[in-house]
Amino acid sequence: MGEGSVWVHNEGDGTVQRIDGESGDLVATIETGAVGKGTIAVGGGFVWISTRPAPIPRTNSLHGKFKVEMTEYSTIRFGSGSLWMSGGAVRRIKPPE
Repeated sequence: MGEGSVWVHNEGDGTVQRIDGESGDLVATIETGAVGKGTIAVGGGFVWISTRPAPIPRTNSLHGKFKVEMTEYSTIRFGSGSLWMSGGAVRRIKPPE
């Protein structure tokens, strides 16, 4: 949960669903193309997905995609103003302004 919503990454079709944290109503289904297993994190005004990290701002649209080479499956968390990825190495990614 983050930014007042519950965020669900649907690994089978690459969508992210935003569910209102208070009412439980579906707010949006966002196409990301991030198909496959991964993790999801919320912070810095974005939702981040580890399969193909794609920050999704609260406007319910895809902001962008970028690739970070990892030698092993990565886990992501948001803290101290940055996205942190762990796997074969620890990486810090600052969100877009």
